[in-house]
Amino acid sequence: ADDGIRTRDPHLGKVMLYQLSHVRVGFSPAIGRGGATGRTLANHGRVPKPAGTLRRPPNDTWVTFCRMDAEPFAKDADIATVAGLMADPTRAAMLTTLLDGRALAAGELARVAGVSPQTASAHLGRLLDGGLVAVVSQGRHRYYRLAGPPVAEALEVLARISPRPAVRSLKAARQARLLREARTCYDHLAGQAGVELLDRLIAAGCLAAGDDGYEVPEKGEAVLRGLGVEVGEVRRTRRRFAPECLDWTERRPHLGGALGAALTGRLIECGWFERGRMRRALRVTEEGRLGLKALM
Repeated sequence: ADDGIRTRDPHLGKVMLYQLSHVRVGFSPAIGRGGATGRTLANHGRVPKPAGTLRRPPNDTWVTFCRMDAEPFAKDADIATVAGLMADPTRAAMLTTLLDGRALAAGELARVAGVSPQTASAHLGRLLDGGLVAVVSQGRHRYYRLAGPPVAEALEVLARISPRPAVRSLKAARQARLLREARTCYDHLAGQAGVELLDRLIAAGCLAAGDDGYEVPEKGEAVLRGLGVEVGEVRRTRRRFAPECLDWTERRPHLGGALGAALTGRLIECGWFERGRMRRALRVTEEGRLGLKALM
């Protein structure tokens, strides 16, 4: 074994890590109580004693185990629970659909995921219990959205390290192109348009590198105020101000955080970008092209 043998301890009723400190070759067919063989130990089988030294077999094999509790290695964060919720294809499709920042009904999410309403409700219940989605109630209707920016950031990070799905139709190729050109990354601009916007803001002196992302100098505050974004109000939110967000299609950063969300919202309100029929996809208008060019 590399680091030891992980097995369920029959005496303690939980999984333990047995650190292998000394081995001589030539296991006996029966070591200690229970008849555990060398083959069984090598395959992470049941260890007959919870701790201490196994008795010496006739062929001079000597094995020593030091019991180590495996729990301290997994106390920082319960990653497995969240990863398990995201790993199901149906729940992954629902979470990805909600990345555009809008709240959707269970029926809409069922159609996107290709499952029945009953199945969708069961999956949404698990996501709700796991803290990945939240419910917005309007009268008798319930709408689901992502629980917040941290969930969206986790999904975007997974998208960067995940393989791209094969494009097997013109429709799929068109959808991939639209998402690559301009889309929402939860609530801020992403894709080629998002990367270009950040480049233009930096080149125009509206953003400067800071300790935790970007800072806005006086010139930048004036420019953003002209677009309808009050930097002082954005700073008072409880969200990170202006961090970089690595784009999963461009492999370059776009502007995220509270400032990215506020700026994207204003650009859509001003008509620089329009939402397309495809979820998350945005289209740059002629007014938007002229406005972006003017930022230089």
